[in-house]
Amino acid sequence: MIKILFVITSLLLAINLPARSEQANSLMEEHSRYIIEKAGDKYAGMWISDDNSTITLALTSNIDADKNVLKKFHIKYVQYSLLELESFQNSVLRRQFPEHIYIYETYINQKKNRVVIKAKCENFEKLKKLLKQRKIDLDKIFFENQDGPLNLFNPIDDGRFER
Repeated sequence: MIKILFVITSLLLAINLPARSEQANSLMEEHSRYIIEKAGDKYAGMWISDDNSTITLALTSNIDADKNVLKKFHIKYVQYSLLELESFQNSVLRRQFPEHIYIYETYINQKKNRVVIKAKCENFEKLKKLLKQRKIDLDKIFFENQDGPLNLFNPIDDGRFER
């Protein structure tokens, strides 16, 4: 009986998921410009939950916005604004380490409210030491393992390869 209920519930969720996803996307499209404008430098991001049931609005502090609009979002207060993280990523990480041997990629993870540095996990401590030496705030960084650099393109065949 429990197995049957589980299967039925799973099927109902699967059927309902696209509709909820469409509703969440529509809500974000409808209000995102207004929210970003009202939040200004307090805006830290917005995302749809994995199950498409809620939209999270990340802010660094309260904003003066229509309460009826804000009620539609799950508000999460975070430490850093999106502008602050973008500035940190561009002015600190990308300028000081444009092609560093240990860093494969950087990006902003709004859910974690951090700038992510992708590198081999065996190099995390070396990177942390280097960043500390340059007096870079490690609190804004989340390290994520990546086994090597990504190559999104096939090598160019210049005729040297045997077929």
